[in-house]
Amino acid sequence: MISLSCEIKQNRFPQLHASGRRRAGQAAMRAGYAVQRGAAPFTPVRTGALKANLLVRINDSALSVTVKWGQFYAIFQNEGTRRGIVAKKFAQKGAEAAWPQFRADMANIYGTGV
Repeated sequence: MISLSCEIKQNRFPQLHASGRRRAGQAAMRAGYAVQRGAAPFTPVRTGALKANLLVRINDSALSVTVKWGQFYAIFQNEGTRRGIVAKKFAQKGAEAAWPQFRADMANIYGTGV
């Protein structure tokens, strides 16, 4: 399984008021689905199981989103192996595609410098 996470270097979540927390949660949710959309064209398909077993889990209380490919071989497809599987990096490509909009959404909540 592959799980992506984003490290927040400056945590101002405790200072958010209710509407700010809601907006941050919505931004995180949009980012999770953007990772899914961004990774789709790069996700290898033989049987379709890898694309079909993708989970976007939203945790509102922690303001976190987990994007997870549920097939055991997802990590081998993403990272490659010494035995000839070439790294596809679909998870990273999805995260890179989602990052600019997530950063802009968070900047709208926190101001510049995110």
